[in-house]
Parts: sequence; structure tokens; C-alpha cells
Amino acid sequence: MNLLSPLIRQYALVVTVNLAILTSGMSIAWPSPSLVKLQNPIDTPLSRPITVEEGSWIVSSGYLLASVTCVFGGMFIDTIGRKNCILLVTIPKFFMAIFLIFANEVWMFILCRAVMNVIDSFLLIVVPIYVSEIASKDHRGALGTILQLFSSIGTLFSLSVGPFLPYSTFSIVYAGVLAVATVPLLFLPETPFHMYSKGRLVEAMRILKRIRNTDVQAKQELEDYVIFSDEKKKKLDKSALFKNKTFLKALSLSILLSVGTQAIGINCVNFYLQTIMEASNTSLPSEVGSVIVGAIQILACVGTTLIMNLFRRRTILLSSLIGFFIGMVSA
Repeated sequence: MNLLSPLIRQYALVVTVNLAILTSGMSIAWPSPSLVKLQNPIDTPLSRPITVEEGSWIVSSGYLLASVTCVFGGMFIDTIGRKNCILLVTIPKFFMAIFLIFANEVWMFILCRAVMNVIDSFLLIVVPIYVSEIASKDHRGALGTILQLFSSIGTLFSLSVGPFLPYSTFSIVYAGVLAVATVPLLFLPETPFHMYSKGRLVEAMRILKRIRNTDVQAKQELEDYVIFSDEKKKKLDKSALFKNKTFLKALSLSILLSVGTQAIGINCVNFYLQTIMEASNTSLPSEVGSVIVGAIQILACVGTTLIMNLFRRRTILLSSLIGFFIGMVSA
């Protein structure tokens, strides 16, 4: 049991920090039921139904600003810490959720969604960093998949609750879940690597001893921090870096995977899922169809978590892409 305890602590910390991602999943799927209501003359809280163009601005405005978050977010992560960054951005996110309850103009929806999308983009940067620095090497892959699992749970929650509640009630529920999910984040420790980078070696070692199987492993990881920091201090010839074939290959693969995940269009499908279901003119109610899609996403995430350490990452990725291809051809 003593050998399992550190692993259990790792899972507990990773699950806790991913509560922030759960609310991001809810935010991602928020437009699916909400746009349908905002475009309905009876259900809309506005004086008139929104147009298709206004709906697209509500959905996309934040992502136009998200690139700024990606560029400058790293500075805040290293300056104030991973945990503090997560807590800091949940404050404006909660206020925007409250603002959505009382929004009665289109510009209010655009503003709220823009801020929340920027925050969600930032969380998708900082939470994986937190997880990677908490997780041990042997379990980093499985722990890393929990992010997508919690995002899918949040998505399913919005798809399951949103269509069946009035807009104002759904917004209140979202704000309530956001508030409840934020409380456990207050009790998270900072990552040991950030503690080390700030010269707080005693605290870094204390955290490592709690989340590693043995003191020997904790000391070895601290030594790895020292080696990494020494390498980081060395002056780097950036022009030579771009002549390095290994670096260029890694950079190309990273860009390809990043572009590929967006080109697949899964976010667009989540945004307009209920609208797409209504346009398909099937006998299945759009509300039920969107719930089924959300449930399938969770099953896929659970399956990926279970097989992550059994198959190579490349095999899993290629299998997923083949599945996407078959689905698009069938459509």
C-alpha cells in the first residue's frame, strides 16, 4: 500500500487540477444548446432572436484573441507559478459566468464568451504543464489523458443539461459548477519544479517525497532539475538550432499535430452540435443526439486512458485518424 500511496496522490492532484478543464469542457459545449435558444423567438432572453452572423461572433470572438494568450501566457506561468495562474484566471471566468446570467444584449454575450475562451485557452496551456511536473515518468501518459476525459465530461454535462433547461437556469447551473470546481483548486500544492526554479529546494523536495515512490526517486528527480537548469543557462545559438535536423523534425511534428487537431474541426462540431443535429432532419431529437455524441467522447477518452501504456502513441493516433476519415467519408 505504501508503494501505491504516492501514485494515488499523483492521480488525486491531477484529477483536482483537471476540475478547471471540466469547466472548460462545459464552456466549449455551451454554444450548442445556447445558440439554439438565442435564435428562438420564445426562448431567447434578448429582445429579438440573434442572427446567424451574431451567433458566429459569439462563438469565435475569443479564439481571435487566444493567440495572444499562447504568446504571453508562458511568462506568467514561470513568474507566479502554475497553481497561482490557474487560480488567477478562474476569478474573471466566474464573473463572466455571472454576467452571462444577466446578459440581455448581443455585445454582452460576445464579450463574455471572448473572455472565457481566452481563459480556457490559457488553462489548456498551464494545466498540462502542471500535470507533467506532478506526474512521474512511468505514469505521465495515462495521467495526461485525464485532461481530455474531464473536458469531455464537461462537454457532456452541457449537452445533457443545456437543452432541457431555460437559458437563465442553465447559466446559473454553469456558474454554480464553476464555483464548486474552483474550491478544491485552492488546496493544490505548487509543482516541485517551479519551487526549485524559485530557489525553494526544501519545499520542492517535500512535495517530491509525497508524490514519488521512494526518497531515492525524489532525490534523483531533484538532480534532474539541476541538470536541466544548468543546460538552460547555457547560451543557445538560435540560428544553429534551426539547422539541427532533430529540432526541425520535432518542430514540424508539433506544428503538424497542432494544426491537425484543429483542422479536424471537432471544436466547430461541439459549438454547433445541436444545430447540426436539427439540420440533419433525422427522427432522433437533436437534444438526445447531442447527448449521445458527448457520451461517445467520454467512452473514447476512457478507452484511450486504459490502453495508453499498452500501445505506442503513434499507433493510437493513427487509429484515431482512420476513425475520423471513415466518419467523414460515411457522412
